[in-house]
Amino acid sequence: MKKRFERFLSSTLLLSVLVVLVSNLILILTKINPQVVNNVWSISFIISWVIMLIYPLYILMEKETRGYSIFVAIISIIVFAILSYHALLVVSNYTPLLPKYIAVDERISSYWQELFYSGLIIIYIVHLLNVILLNRLRSKEIKNND
Repeated sequence: MKKRFERFLSSTLLLSVLVVLVSNLILILTKINPQVVNNVWSISFIISWVIMLIYPLYILMEKETRGYSIFVAIISIIVFAILSYHALLVVSNYTPLLPKYIAVDERISSYWQELFYSGLIIIYIVHLLNVILLNRLRSKEIKNND
């Protein structure tokens, strides 16, 4: 029960990243309005980006944290930083307070898709392993309590 919120954050991040990755396939394979798919993609990406910030903060503030959870938190912080440029561009579509264009190094803008999808796939795999390990930990706790 102690790791319930951590499990919730990892599961939510997994679902939102999965929606981001699958929405491209939906756009290609179906005849759904691209604007609807774009909005779903944007909202899912922003949710996953925000959870990438909340998860490490929660893990690093918790007293009893496992070693792998700390590793996942560090990876989440790194991927959060990598995806910040893209997230700010997506948020700028919905918020007039942010500029529509952000000046960055040419290397980042020329490899943005590789950085973006690599970051999402890495965070997906790491959090998937975390959810599996947390479920094993929960099943061991249930067996010990019985």
